[in-house]
Amino acid sequence: MSFYAQGLVPPSPTVSTVSDSPAGMLLIGQDLHGLNRSFLDVLSRQDEKRLLELAGVQIDGGADGLDLNPGPSRTAAERLAWAVSRILKRFDTRLFVGSAILQRQDLLAEYGDRITVNGVTAEPEGLERAMKTVVSSGSGLVVFLTRPDGQDNCLDSLLLLAMEVLETAEQVGFPLNRLYLDPLFSWHWTARAGGLGRGVPDIDFFLEVVAGIHDLRRETVQTITALAASSQFLPVVRRKALHRLLLPLFLEAGLSAVIMNCKDSSLLSELEKADRIVGQQ
Repeated sequence: MSFYAQGLVPPSPTVSTVSDSPAGMLLIGQDLHGLNRSFLDVLSRQDEKRLLELAGVQIDGGADGLDLNPGPSRTAAERLAWAVSRILKRFDTRLFVGSAILQRQDLLAEYGDRITVNGVTAEPEGLERAMKTVVSSGSGLVVFLTRPDGQDNCLDSLLLLAMEVLETAEQVGFPLNRLYLDPLFSWHWTARAGGLGRGVPDIDFFLEVVAGIHDLRRETVQTITALAASSQFLPVVRRKALHRLLLPLFLEAGLSAVIMNCKDSSLLSELEKADRIVGQQ
């Protein structure tokens, strides 16, 4: 039984984690976010022991990294700074951190490629500014394939937007191996003709976008999405079934990273089975 399952924190200042992710798809634990009241309580009380427990349970479950985003607030940068430093001093892991961390260039410089800023939109001016802020630190960046007008909702427009992001990266000198594109697998696709409706986005469309992004360049273009975003308008009892359906499809489509519940052993079992099938093809 692990330290975290017993409610304990191991004494070692650094716990090394080895990725066992299927087919190279990075698994990012989802629990350290603004909708998790336990996490927000930890932040408000600066409860380091509990913070490390929340992080450690996900790493024990198979997470290669952790999504860390308490949501917008006037103190978001300071709260993120506290959590980032505690987690990265304890664990040999990666953090995908809310965009408020852009205000703390000192942390980006200190932890370099162990931090990925998650994320910014593809709005040209803001995107270029964020890339210039992040590039010298060695950190990564997630770019949401959307603009404020929200009109990028067909395959051609999304792939064109992805190309524009890649061109901006070239101009700034931002390495593609530190860049993730997020097509935002989310509710707004339910309105598309042919979509499934009733709170479920068009799965085939999302997979087409991911495949299309990977075909844009000879160099690897990394993609990421949050699994929970696909089911946010479904009844709770139906969400888990959808997640189990989607993960093997993500793997086959070549998705680079997924933010998910890494405490759910059944989801990881689905990935392991899918990995074996893909490996036999």
